[in-house]
Amino acid sequence: MHVPRSVLAAALLVVAMVLVPLAGVGLASAVRPVIPPDPAVLRDPSAAIPPMPARPATVRPLAEWIQRLPVVGPEHPRTASRPFVVEYGDVVVGDEAGAVALIDTAYKEVAVARADQKLTRDFLDALTLQSSEFEVPNPDLDPDAPYVDPFDTPAFGSLANRAMGAIESTPSNAQALNDLAVA
Repeated sequence: MHVPRSVLAAALLVVAMVLVPLAGVGLASAVRPVIPPDPAVLRDPSAAIPPMPARPATVRPLAEWIQRLPVVGPEHPRTASRPFVVEYGDVVVGDEAGAVALIDTAYKEVAVARADQKLTRDFLDALTLQSSEFEVPNPDLDPDAPYVDPFDTPAFGSLANRAMGAIESTPSNAQALNDLAVA
């Protein structure tokens, strides 16, 4: 029985395609260096995690752990001439009504011309209060809904430029704006 050369060549090619990669993998495994395991790695992994600290003897509210922000000014909180500094000493962390009153007191310290008062108040309100007209669309409900940040609109840019010009015209507003930021 005579086997044609082309069939013999094809069979040899198939055998070579299977056996040569297997031989290469076997040879690579045989000559690969063996790295002994580190004894430190074999330890119990929970040994590296420190235990939880004991509960404190008395539980304190989180608000007691928060430090107050500094207020710019030479006066002491109890002898201060600025109403904001006096009120700031009385408001405790977590007192929302006191914080709102403190923001209003800080607003009153910003000195601008009478013609610019509404404009300035609108600007400061836009910075500190959440507006209901600018709702962030829920991407789960409508992934294609366009969203424009309220601070990136031409209307806000115009309002900001006019209000900042009015605020900048009085140097004492630097201290008032610091009070507003702290509030």
